[in-house]
Amino acid sequence: METRESSTRRERSNVTHPEYRVWLSGKAEDPDWDAFLALTPCGHHLQTSLWAQVKAAVGWRAARVIVMRADGIVAGGADADTSATPCRLRRLHAWGPVDISEDPKVEQILMQQLHQLAKAHRVQYMVVQPPPGGEPLAHRLPNWGFRPSRVNAMPTATVLIDLSKGLDGVLAEMKEQTRKNIRRGLRRGIVVREGTESDLRNVYRFVVATSERQKGPVYPEVHIHELWRVLHPRGYLKLFVAEHEGGRVYSDRHPIQGYRLFKTFGWSENTQILNRMTS
Repeated sequence: METRESSTRRERSNVTHPEYRVWLSGKAEDPDWDAFLALTPCGHHLQTSLWAQVKAAVGWRAARVIVMRADGIVAGGADADTSATPCRLRRLHAWGPVDISEDPKVEQILMQQLHQLAKAHRVQYMVVQPPPGGEPLAHRLPNWGFRPSRVNAMPTATVLIDLSKGLDGVLAEMKEQTRKNIRRGLRRGIVVREGTESDLRNVYRFVVATSERQKGPVYPEVHIHELWRVLHPRGYLKLFVAEHEGGRVYSDRHPIQGYRLFKTFGWSENTQILNRMTS
């Protein structure tokens, strides 16, 4: 198996199959793979090559297994070395693999390649978290040597909102108290606007304050700038900032993948102001 990672091209795997071709990719940017994820219901931005570029700023290193048929990509999965050490002890396979083939042979190819990739990189353990809709695969993972864990490697959705219903429709489905808090905040002068690159330094200040308050890890500031540099010019990232009397009180980021928008994180520096304005 060829395991050399390239920033310019894919490497052909030694897997031979009459219907499928298998590629191993470490390309910094892989437009075909990203387009496949955008058009696939279970595709997720954490699987994209663009996300791999963002995480490279904090030492993560990604690799992809891609399965192709004559008519294009039908399956694949991207994982990342998250240990940032030469021995590569840990790999994370978040929201993958993605498979639209409905062919058991493809799942077998994917799992075998993931195991070979882990072995080639001397991985001590690999975390696989299938995408939404991947429950059947999750139930079969023990057959491939994985054991269930109660720990989510990546956050799962706590709320799903159908934005096609419009603002009135979305508000109508909220709890009455939530609607009151929103309207109270608007009456008291909270303004929400779309953020720009000039907001990033203040946003990072919010990130640090929120992480310290919640006793969580703090990514270096370069991470948030890489998010903006890689995703925003392509229309894959929206930043929103809430202000009161000209002072920023809250911000959050929304990666966009296909027809889906994800609210991944929200940060605030002074929760007392925010709570006072909405309650």
